[in-house]
Amino acid sequence: MHEANRTSAAAWGHDNDGQGIDSPIYQVEEWPIQCRAKLPSTMQYPIGLQPQWGLEATPELETFRWTKLLLDPDLESTAFRDEELERVSGLRLMRLPTGKSAVRVVADYLSGIRNHLEQSSIFRQPNIRKEYWFSIPAGWSNDAQVRMSEAIHLAGFGRKPSEEVCLVTESEASAISILEASDKQRESGSTFCVCDVGGGTVDIACYMITDVTATSYSLTELSSAIGPKSGSSIIDREFLKLMRERFNTSFTTPFDDDPDRRERLMNDFKILKEAFIGDGSSHRLMFRMNCFTSQWYDSMRGHIILSDSDIRAFFDRVIGQVVHYVNDQVDKATCGHFKIDELLMTGGLMRSEFARDKFSQGFKDAGFVSILYSQVPELSASLGAARKGLSGIVTKNQTCNKSYFIECSGLREEPGICLQDFINEPDMPAYPHQILVKGRVYEEGRPYKAVFQLYSRPGEPLVKPFFSEN
Repeated sequence: MHEANRTSAAAWGHDNDGQGIDSPIYQVEEWPIQCRAKLPSTMQYPIGLQPQWGLEATPELETFRWTKLLLDPDLESTAFRDEELERVSGLRLMRLPTGKSAVRVVADYLSGIRNHLEQSSIFRQPNIRKEYWFSIPAGWSNDAQVRMSEAIHLAGFGRKPSEEVCLVTESEASAISILEASDKQRESGSTFCVCDVGGGTVDIACYMITDVTATSYSLTELSSAIGPKSGSSIIDREFLKLMRERFNTSFTTPFDDDPDRRERLMNDFKILKEAFIGDGSSHRLMFRMNCFTSQWYDSMRGHIILSDSDIRAFFDRVIGQVVHYVNDQVDKATCGHFKIDELLMTGGLMRSEFARDKFSQGFKDAGFVSILYSQVPELSASLGAARKGLSGIVTKNQTCNKSYFIECSGLREEPGICLQDFINEPDMPAYPHQILVKGRVYEEGRPYKAVFQLYSRPGEPLVKPFFSEN
């Protein structure tokens, strides 16, 4: 299951004969009010009524979007909230309804999904063991993962003895989906970088394939995954900024005041940007407003006119950012000692032929043997999460996303101090002792230990807290 900032999707499969890697995966395509795989990641709370989720949302009520990012307490909401997009689009992002936490809002949304899935005959069958795999952003802290797990539990997943909840990063899930769709046989030691360009963030991680068998393989992280602020929402933001600059209140008044017209325009723009190929042609969008005919507007037909260079400029910024982030991540993973064989690209932006061509050009000198684009870019995370659950694919090594410390005045790295001498010492400042190191790769199944002496004076608590730093 994949709940992204903008849209969500779910897929399922079953394995009763040990096929694992070859078992079919099915995308959930029937949701309330629609029959397509993606549904909006939105919540509304009408007064005195049940919460409305996804496509149940109506234009006249306040809508809460991008709430999932608020699960990470290490992320400053202002750092990931696109205030410029909020200003030009009229949307409110990464905000919470009064009296509700981010965990509660995400749980309410997932409850809607669970209630809908339980109406299916597949999910109602008794005595079937179920695993629910949820994809999460690659750069999330442990605290964010705990909060996501809490929201999942509040939504009702994993409460029955026959149910289990598991988490997988969006980058890993997407990579599994793309690798499965490729006919190429990969050997142990093959390396790849996966880049998932979402609406508001870009998940990037580098892996090595190990332990290849006829039915499965393992993945080893080569660097700490990242999820910087970027993504396809930048294209929407640049489009709306241009409209406000060119038409001022002639555009902003109907756009801000009429939610239906706003939604139609943005849907039309989504179709336009996915179909755009950069052949030099101008493009038109229906949006009537009180404006004279010009090179940018046809008042007779009510058409906004966008030039080829206008749309290219919308794409250029996000493509440039993504290319920079990928190259930087590859450099950190390889440290110049080897090359990454393949680049796997996914996310909704990959539906655009123009974007794919621009990325291919941007990475032509990066040293990749090949670049693979997901055949179902908006669904690769949900499909890959389902495949992960069935196949037994494991991630052997994990890169620590944060440094962890223990801090107290009684901590000594070297033995030898007499306990009575310690008790008689004047109060000493507390110095942090590092337990886990950010960026270091820790192997699965291998015990790690930190050796130190811990003294405590009478009356001091015996439980010493850990803390973390980014």
